[in-house]
Amino acid sequence: MASQNEKLPVDQAAKEIVGRFEAWLSGRPVDPRSAVQSMIDDLLGAAGTDRQVQAACTQVEYGFGCALPCAEAVARLAGSDRSLIEVCAGTGFLAQIVNQAGGSVTATNIANLASYRNRHITIRVDEAEAVAAVRAYPGHDVLMAWPPYSDAMASHVLHSLRPGLTLYFIGDALLCGENESGVPKVATPAFFHELAAAAHAKESINMPGWPGYRNFLHVLEIK
Repeated sequence: MASQNEKLPVDQAAKEIVGRFEAWLSGRPVDPRSAVQSMIDDLLGAAGTDRQVQAACTQVEYGFGCALPCAEAVARLAGSDRSLIEVCAGTGFLAQIVNQAGGSVTATNIANLASYRNRHITIRVDEAEAVAAVRAYPGHDVLMAWPPYSDAMASHVLHSLRPGLTLYFIGDALLCGENESGVPKVATPAFFHELAAAAHAKESINMPGWPGYRNFLHVLEIK
């Protein structure tokens, strides 16, 4: 990307990010968090108007998703003791990268987003309502990244999990339901209260984030 004294045009900065993500989809190693975040920051610092930069960020996000992977998070998901069923998988970007790293993720989403996803995303994403998907794979741990804001779906998924399973939850909130930048943009306040009662927090990984968002991977064991 650009040096501190040089700004790339916004379209070139976005193209470099897309190129890196496509390389991951081709099986190349995923970068550390610092490298991914640096790419995003460089895009924000690219030469162009705020409107152009925001449009570029939106284009990249639509092609790949909110849950930006990094090497540590991918390794944690790929190292799960059980296979994973992912709900809210969106384009399938995260599931494909985890599978390429040796994991076993079945991706599901309530709607077909094939028209949005980057051409290098080839993983099958099954159309399924989240709770139905979890119940169809009763022995699988669950990956849930960025469940819809102000929607009780995340709570319904939590209530459907059996004791002993692991929930891998990705969003912009700390487990207390708070966000340093204000109100979280994921799930509902009730979900975080229920989460505290229903699961033991085992680990949290700070992931890269898009402008105005933070990303955490929380690893939780269902009580």
